[in-house]
Amino acid sequence: MITEKQRQERINYLGSSDIAAILCVSPYANAYDIWLEKTGRVMLSNKTDSSLEAGTFLEAGILDWCESKVGKLKRYNNEGIKDNIEIIVPGFPIVDHPDAIVIDSGRPVEAKTAGLFGPLTENYGEGIYELPDRVVIQCHVHILATNTDKCYVPCFIGGRGFVMYEVEKNQIILDAVMDSSITFWDDYVQQDNPPPNIIPSGDFVRRIKR
Repeated sequence: MITEKQRQERINYLGSSDIAAILCVSPYANAYDIWLEKTGRVMLSNKTDSSLEAGTFLEAGILDWCESKVGKLKRYNNEGIKDNIEIIVPGFPIVDHPDAIVIDSGRPVEAKTAGLFGPLTENYGEGIYELPDRVVIQCHVHILATNTDKCYVPCFIGGRGFVMYEVEKNQIILDAVMDSSITFWDDYVQQDNPPPNIIPSGDFVRRIKR
């Protein structure tokens, strides 16, 4: 789990889950929610539930299994990376947090759990590329940060066990990640203007500072 210090630091940049929300493919937040958070208008959430807690404790085992399939991993433990992003776009407002990097290939890893406490709520399909859109976006942020060709997504899925997915680099998605991130940060966060045509979700409304 991230520390309170790390939670505070993340106000100052966009992470992979933030970008999924900005691109309207996250079931957990939207662009207005992220604007509220990055402009300091909401109390930061430290809420956990059974699925988040289970995912945190199972991550080490999922990465162990991944390592047996793809090779030795460097585990990041919430360290941020942005060196390659800075080379591509200086000053780009993203810091990436992959779960691990394959040492030999430099490819990123995004570990997931799903369906541990009931039916799947997102599409984790049978094929190696059949992932929820938000995970595809997260993986492309990792691909951008590591300047590699694909991201591995090892999952532990209730009723199915360990499953390995892959997300291959797609330049159209990378361009959407970069363009949307720069526009959101420059036009809305830096200018202190909320994104238009969208309203905050209930959880974020309840946390707005009065």
